[in-house]
Amino acid sequence: MPSSTTRRNDVRQTVNVERNGTYETTDAPALLIVGHGSRDPRGVREFHDLVGLVRRRNPSLKVEGGFIELSRPPISECVDRLAEDGTLNVAAVPLMLLTAGHAKDDIPATLVREKMGHPKMSFGYGRALGIRPELLELMEERISAVVPEAEKDETAVLIIGRGSSDPDANSDLSKIARLFYEGRPYP
Repeated sequence: MPSSTTRRNDVRQTVNVERNGTYETTDAPALLIVGHGSRDPRGVREFHDLVGLVRRRNPSLKVEGGFIELSRPPISECVDRLAEDGTLNVAAVPLMLLTAGHAKDDIPATLVREKMGHPKMSFGYGRALGIRPELLELMEERISAVVPEAEKDETAVLIIGRGSSDPDANSDLSKIARLFYEGRPYP
């Protein structure tokens, strides 16, 4: 039986993961932002607001936003709309902090199913947000907005990750906590 890494690589090859592809203007990829989904309508609204913001800031780019589960629209509806609009290339990007099961397996598997249903379309796949200095800076900004400078050396910051049994995601969360701790006044 093939390992999960082998299966994952097979899926990525099937969906034609291109990280450095170049495109003519006429076949530039549409952007498909993929969210997890939520039972909380506020989270769903935030996702749709972000997709709308990306559309407004990039008027020449076709942008769709769909979910893996729990919320609408599902990825399949977004791909159907893009196909109806004549899109041939799709760049799918997971809007997730860390790369775990959904970003490693579920989204690529969904793109494989979409490729089978839309054989003329090509799908590229991006990465989760991951460990980024900008996210660490944003964490600092948010904390600074509520914790006065004089109290920072007495304030503990608890960084919590939810829901992953994936060792890579758990390792990345530990790295984020360590990078945030280093060079900051929190105990």
